[in-house]
Amino acid sequence: MIKVGIIDKHPLIRMGLSHLLSRDPQINIIGEFDKPSSLLRSITSGLDVVILDLPVDQLKAIDFKEELSRIRNTFPNSKLVVLYEGDAPLFGVQTLKIKISALLNKSTDVQNLLNVVNIIHRGDFYYDSGLSTVLSELFSSNKKPESQLTRREYEIM
Repeated sequence: MIKVGIIDKHPLIRMGLSHLLSRDPQINIIGEFDKPSSLLRSITSGLDVVILDLPVDQLKAIDFKEELSRIRNTFPNSKLVVLYEGDAPLFGVQTLKIKISALLNKSTDVQNLLNVVNIIHRGDFYYDSGLSTVLSELFSSNKKPESQLTRREYEIM
């Protein structure tokens, strides 16, 4: 059984993710939370996968990175899945340092999300094509990823 926690500020999204994921008999939704601190106050152990939303606002992204680190420290064996919308792969490069297990665009279909949860639970990683393209460009350019960032992006990282 894969024990999953869901974090999203929108109740409808949390409820929808919970409903869709619980269709898989191998997935047990442990809880739905509006923010990482709520999860950290409510659950202290036993999560296999944490699914959370990447904030669109850059200022909130700074806090988000700190929250990811707190989740990683509290649940060192849990797999982290970050859902994003739009063009967030550069932030995805920054989150690799925090050892997220999957970065997935919200435009993905339900079956892909279910597959990703199972893939990362086995110990593999999943990064969608948006991040793969950014990584490919960075590594093929012979430049450090940091040199591709603006000063502000580097500070956030």
